[in-house]
Amino acid sequence: MAGDLGAELKQYTINILNSLGSEVDKQFEKWARPEIGFLAQLCRAQQAAVKEQAEVLNELAEDQRRSYERSLFVLEILTIPATSWLLATLELKVGKKIFYEYEGAMVQVHDIPWVALPKTRVWNEYNSKIFGDMGKEIADSLSKLAGEKFLANDHEDVNPHSVAYSPNAGVFALNLHAEVYKQQRQIKDTILKITQDIARSMTFGRALVQRLRSENPHFDRLPYEAQLKAGQKMFNDMLDMNRETWAGQWIYYGNDPPSPDWGRVKRELERQIWRLWIVQQHFRAEKSGFPPIDAVMGASGDVLEATGGVLFPIKTSPIVTRLDEFNAPVWDYILKKRPMDAQAQVNKLNDWAKREEPTWLNRELEGKRRVLKPVDEMW
Repeated sequence: MAGDLGAELKQYTINILNSLGSEVDKQFEKWARPEIGFLAQLCRAQQAAVKEQAEVLNELAEDQRRSYERSLFVLEILTIPATSWLLATLELKVGKKIFYEYEGAMVQVHDIPWVALPKTRVWNEYNSKIFGDMGKEIADSLSKLAGEKFLANDHEDVNPHSVAYSPNAGVFALNLHAEVYKQQRQIKDTILKITQDIARSMTFGRALVQRLRSENPHFDRLPYEAQLKAGQKMFNDMLDMNRETWAGQWIYYGNDPPSPDWGRVKRELERQIWRLWIVQQHFRAEKSGFPPIDAVMGASGDVLEATGGVLFPIKTSPIVTRLDEFNAPVWDYILKKRPMDAQAQVNKLNDWAKREEPTWLNRELEGKRRVLKPVDEMW
């Protein structure tokens, strides 16, 4: 005995939309799940890098804010799509102003090739909405399909300002998660609203059947099972087309996050913020003492010079020791208290800071496009 085709198609639509909501949750969780999601681990690596540098610089009484802002600048110049929606606001927050943080450290930005790196991939399609059009597109598609008006909830765009202007790395992580979760919650709420509207509709199922009849004059001659499959396919094709569009537009939906070596990510982030610190310092060789001899001076003073002597043991600068761990060309500062070729050594250090590009981070934090399963295989 044939069933009620309209009722079955109506329930099928509700079931598939519920599955779509679960799919959205699953994809967002990969990126933004607390503690173990990609963004949480990226922020944890950022916090660790900031902490390591701030502790080394503690003897200069340099506050942690500067290390944190250097980490924001690194996120700005990276081409990773996961945080691309923050870039314009990060540019306002730190941007090129970071090179003028220290009095006297007036570095020309055009002398630093990696600051103006051409983006290997432009993520302009990942606009501030992230998922803002998804609910509206579902509602519009269903309205066209059934000839009945469906409306999405009003959508609140993501707020990059609340994230970029966080006072420290810990708050940055919390605000980043809050903004992404808000987007996740909004699309789920919109899907729920639409399914409830469909459930309350007295005409939705019949409208789908009428649509099938208008597209196939011989529809009523088909067996019931064939009619049901035709209706399911009509809805599946519509939704799959939308999903392919969303996957090409929105990073959290269309891509799976990478699984990098997070220990190395932390180390590479710290390497980058040390390079920024060197550029900010504007190191040069100057005559110092009597009789005058070459000393390496920066915006914070002779911080690369060894300390001690006479009544105190000579101690290598902890900054030099840490920079050496990142393969910066500072070995001569460890071997000699004040090398005679101080200016040549400074030139090598400055060149290292200005020219070593963060290519490994870009490559490892990229993410990968996922293969979408058809909607009827999601559940």
